[in-house]
Amino acid sequence: MAKQLNKVFALLFLLLLSVAAFTALPVKADNAIVNIDTLNVREAPSSYTKKLGQIHRGESYPILSEKYGWLQIQYNGGKAWVAKYLVKIQENTAVRSDADYLRVRAEPNTNSRILNHLMEGQSVKQLGTKGDWYKIKSKYGTGWIHSDYASPGNTSQSSTQPVQTSTGGASSQTLTLLYDGTNIRSGPSTNHKILGRAHKGDDFQVVSKDGKWYKIKYGSGTAYVAGWIVTLNNGSQNNSSSGGLQGKVIVIDAGHGGRDPGAIGLSGTYEKNVTLATALHVKEKLQAAGAKVIMTRSNDRYISLANRVNVSHSSNADVFLSLHYNSFPTYSGAKGIETFYHSSQDRNLAKLVQQGMIRATGTVNRGAKANSFHVIRENNNPSLLLELGYLSNVAEEKLVKTSNYQRKLSTGIVNGLMDYFN
Repeated sequence: MAKQLNKVFALLFLLLLSVAAFTALPVKADNAIVNIDTLNVREAPSSYTKKLGQIHRGESYPILSEKYGWLQIQYNGGKAWVAKYLVKIQENTAVRSDADYLRVRAEPNTNSRILNHLMEGQSVKQLGTKGDWYKIKSKYGTGWIHSDYASPGNTSQSSTQPVQTSTGGASSQTLTLLYDGTNIRSGPSTNHKILGRAHKGDDFQVVSKDGKWYKIKYGSGTAYVAGWIVTLNNGSQNNSSSGGLQGKVIVIDAGHGGRDPGAIGLSGTYEKNVTLATALHVKEKLQAAGAKVIMTRSNDRYISLANRVNVSHSSNADVFLSLHYNSFPTYSGAKGIETFYHSSQDRNLAKLVQQGMIRATGTVNRGAKANSFHVIRENNNPSLLLELGYLSNVAEEKLVKTSNYQRKLSTGIVNGLMDYFN
């Protein structure tokens, strides 16, 4: 009898262990990062069940539960399973916007609806990734942002709301903000700490002007706001002639295209593709600064040199920028950035844009030089041709294709233009 009871207890113990082992357990980590090139996604936690699709190395998916050595993840709006040993489990991370007015979209593509914007330095919760896009969650809900304009970061960014003050004191001049989510900073540059954010239509008393920035009354103290995104209320606009790029017409010419690939890098990179990628980066940053941007091409198509110049003339451009990448096949050590101008009147513009790019990227400075390329020689408007790196240099070819380089480069171009217009 005793032996039979022992057998019964043993069976019950094994049954309890089995239930514990096969029950789906929640996991503390939030994301599964794919650790192989292609991973099958399945309907149930077994390699014998129906395959729903495939996901790829580096992609991130929220984890819902764990069972039988498999992880249940959010997938295409539903649920699916992946083998745990083929992914890396990562605590839920955050991403930080690297640009003002970063567009949050409904889907991970540039054709989808814009839901809202993030400002530079603003951190949000990352839910997952798809290709070059982050899926995020903010107080406005979920959406997608492009990884070219965001970096991994924490969510400790202050969300202190700005406090407006009534006029008074030494100055009666006020300014009005032109955009929602404007950063209010502790000093007169984008490197200073963000104290809070204010919105379109908010008024602040001006204390003084420091370069391109205004010192304003803010709460019980003072703060700074960029001069190119405000309107002064003393009867004059702080427009583009004295306040950055607001209203300026900038033509961005992505070099080559279509049947004309331009230079071809050692690993097969086509210049036409990199120039277009850079042009789109620059376009977004210029638009965020208030400029009107016209592209000579926004896809892979051929445009003659004469037609590129015609775009500049017909739009009455304030500045025309032709973007290129260089090549020197007989000397693979050549590297760096250089800027070309034709008219001596554009020499200062060339120097400022060149300085902006070098400061932003830290790459080799090949200087600003005169030349007679068609698109600047035949152009009646201020115009430059930029050579943004060497595709014939193995290291530089790899560098110029990275999101980090593209982001820094476009920031440098925009900063140079801001210096020119101020």
